[in-house]
Order: sequence, then structure tokens, then C-alpha cells
Amino acid sequence: MASGDMPSDISGGNIPDEKVAEIQQEAHAWTSALMRSVLEEPIHSKRLWVPASPNPLVDLSDVKTEVVRFGDQIRVCEKFSLNVPVLFRSSTGLAMPVDLTAAVGAEIPEAQTEVEYWLDEARNRVRRLADASPMEYEELAAPQVWALLERGTNSFVTARFLPSLFGGGKNPIYPIDVHTTASGLRVHWSKNIFWYPIYFGAPSPKVTGKLPAGQYQFGVDGHGMAITPDPAVFDIPQVQDAYLTVA
Repeated sequence: MASGDMPSDISGGNIPDEKVAEIQQEAHAWTSALMRSVLEEPIHSKRLWVPASPNPLVDLSDVKTEVVRFGDQIRVCEKFSLNVPVLFRSSTGLAMPVDLTAAVGAEIPEAQTEVEYWLDEARNRVRRLADASPMEYEELAAPQVWALLERGTNSFVTARFLPSLFGGGKNPIYPIDVHTTASGLRVHWSKNIFWYPIYFGAPSPKVTGKLPAGQYQFGVDGHGMAITPDPAVFDIPQVQDAYLTVA
């Protein structure tokens, strides 16, 4: 399911439209509050207020941590009027931000000259990522990337809230099988908020594991192959089998 599309059923159960609308409102309110909090505090603030999850059955701490980290990256680029490198999908017109600190392997420096050097290295890494994938390299102004971050976060949080309508325990995880067209590869996952790959399992062509509810992308590497993001977005738990096309 594409990012931003709202599922009407989860694991075989129909969700009334009014319930979907209620979940969407909760997700939007939480996301907006988090974004305001990040924007109102200094970069790297230790006093950041974070809104509590509106649903006691749904943990959003992982989303908060990642949004705060990437939000600081966007704000540093905006502070020095620097464009942000992203992955772009010309077929859909959508862009996917990339965690720049993870790409470079270094935290954001403070001095402008060091930030520019850090960002140049990030651009090189994102170009290589684009060259290895079906996506393209693009640079966007910081406010555009911030809008992408807010939209992706809102969609992810909505997808995480929806299964709670069917009850169950706190913070459930769901099975997902990831299939590749080649064997012996390693599979990585990333929340569909920005590209931040985390090892999922190996070897392919079928890797089985579990993830919390949300919208995800997957990627592969191995056999001398650089990590390659697959452009498809998968809603968990709606999807139990993710078929990748990049390898």
C-alpha cells in the first residue's frame, strides 16, 4: 500500500469509516504536537517535551526518537540555508528523506564550515544509494523535507494506531515474510518516514521476522552488492508477505 493511503481493514476485520477518521485525527494531533515541540526548542535540546501516545496500547517512543534526530538534521541545514539530499521516485513524484548522520557515520557538527563538509559527504553517500536503487538523487529545501517528515510520520502513526481497534495486548508485533528475487542476500527494514536501514535477517530469498504495526520499506545487500532500497511501501499488519523487486 502506498504511503498516505489509509487501510480500511486490518488482518481481515473491517474498520468503520468513522473509526478510521478518529484514528487519523489522533495521529495528526500527536504528529503536529511532536513537530511543534521539535521546532520550538534549540537544536539538540535536552529539554524537549514529547507528547504522550493518545492510546495506552500503542508505543510511539521509537517514532519520537527518530523524528527528533532527523528533525535536528533538517534544522541544521535550514540554519545555514543548505539543501537536503533525498531519494526521489520520478514514477510517483514522491521523495524519501535519508538519515544523514547514519549515512555519514558522524553526528551533526556545529560550525558552518564543518556542517558544509559533513553535508557534502552525506550528498555523496545519498548519490551512491540512489545509483544502487531504482530511485534518483534530488536536493530539496529544508522546509520541503520537513513537510515530507511530517507527512511520513503522520501516515506511519496512523498505520500503527489502526490495529488497536481490534484489541490485543500492548505494543504487539506482527509476522512479515520478505521475499527477494535473488538468494543469499541480507534484508534490512526502515520505517517509511525516512530511510534508516536496520538489519532484519538473512539469507534470502525468504526472510521471516516480526515488526510493530506501521508503514515500512525494505532493502537488500550482499554478494558485493551495496545496500539497495526497494521503492515499495508495505503496511504491517495488513501485509504478511513483502515481495521486493530490486533483487
